[in-house]
Amino acid sequence: MMRRVVLSSLILILVILGIIIVIRPLNLAVFRGEDCVYTFNFFVDRTLQPIVEEAARRFSSELEREGCRAEFRYVYGSSGFVLSQLILTKSGDLYVSDDFTFARKAVIEGHVYRDSVIITGYIQLAIFTVEGNPLGIKGLKDLLFNRSKLIVAVGDPTHVAAGLLAKELLTAITYVDPVTGVNKTYWDILHERHNVIYAFSAFDAFNRAKLGAVDASLTFDVFNYLDPRGVTMIPIEPEVNVRAAPIVWAIPVYTKQRNIMERFLSLVASDDMIEYARNLGFRTIDDMKVIAPYAKLPTREDIVG
Repeated sequence: MMRRVVLSSLILILVILGIIIVIRPLNLAVFRGEDCVYTFNFFVDRTLQPIVEEAARRFSSELEREGCRAEFRYVYGSSGFVLSQLILTKSGDLYVSDDFTFARKAVIEGHVYRDSVIITGYIQLAIFTVEGNPLGIKGLKDLLFNRSKLIVAVGDPTHVAAGLLAKELLTAITYVDPVTGVNKTYWDILHERHNVIYAFSAFDAFNRAKLGAVDASLTFDVFNYLDPRGVTMIPIEPEVNVRAAPIVWAIPVYTKQRNIMERFLSLVASDDMIEYARNLGFRTIDDMKVIAPYAKLPTREDIVG
């Protein structure tokens, strides 16, 4: 009888030890994120890289506190380029654009969930020259009607948000040639009077001005805050600044992680993230109403229809 009790006790002890041995590694694995790993694929306009990566860093920290680990993979480029890659690969957990047109296209064609779309701020166009503004350009009209034939960089309007916005802005303004009496748009005048180079991204247009490869570039003003050394920014006159570019975030229909991505977008839309972006030159709607009182500010409803 005594032998049975001892044997039973020994078996019980071994079972308990076995459970402890199994449970402890499992708990450590979860704590280390070995059994809880998220991999995210983000398709992002290059201009928005700083705020997207900051949001990813904060979200990663949030998941780590829950015992999980996050890996982020990025496809960067112009808004049109990254959308085309999203469509081509039929993959992705996030699409971030700084353009109304491409974001609207993504919604209409069913590549992103309509109810996931949010706007967290705005950016606008400005003129950049090499540091010191050697030609003394005072604004958009002065650039267009400059007596010298200039080399001007503009984003390719077929796929670059800044170029598409520049074309829209300049096409909306007309001018009657005093000699011929012909009605022309500012977009026509830009191409007739100057050598226009189509840049492959908004940043490329900015960088060409910074390097002195062009006399001026027309691109997003936010670069003056992100990388101000070596350039001079000339604001566009408020009366001709007819539209700003919205910062649009959306969840692609191809994701298998919609719930966790909705959490990510909640972080993106938080007051802390909005203020962080604001400090980098990304404007809120209230900011834009002050600095660009005549500019149309596309809303979420404009994008989702």
